[in-house]
Amino acid sequence: MHPRIATWPSQEFYRGEVSSHSSTRNRPFIPGFPSESEEAMAFIHVQGREKREANSYSNEQEAEVVCEVLNKVLAIQGPGHVAVDTVGIITPYDAQTNLLRKHIPHDVLIASVDAFQSQEKDLIALSTVRSCGQGIGFGSDDRRLNVAITRAKRGLLVIGNYLTFKHFRL
Repeated sequence: MHPRIATWPSQEFYRGEVSSHSSTRNRPFIPGFPSESEEAMAFIHVQGREKREANSYSNEQEAEVVCEVLNKVLAIQGPGHVAVDTVGIITPYDAQTNLLRKHIPHDVLIASVDAFQSQEKDLIALSTVRSCGQGIGFGSDDRRLNVAITRAKRGLLVIGNYLTFKHFRL
């Protein structure tokens, strides 16, 4: 995992005792990554509407943004590019997983936080779904939050509503 991605979870969950191997500093920047500088992480604000579906949630506007960003990144070829099979999308809700599967290439792994346990991808997009201003649900479980944000080797995109996140500890 890139050191810029690893810093926060190391401090938050492991008292700073976990660090990335020195070789991870040399992982190339992802061309097309939506960041103003060569960063390994980015937050993309989406003012979407969450929709309750049985015991789950989806967010169509957020799914559209995930598709746009991934299509842009995957279209770039050359040094440092990411291949479709090195990209993963994590979302804590089954309804969002199903929605994303309708729009994303089949080679992209789209799964719940729990299903991503012990897996890594070069680029991870975390679709948080919730847009109610009352918290992000899964974020109250430290283990699930840790898994969600530590699966990325080179780039982590968190897609969500800033107003929902602003009171959260991330």
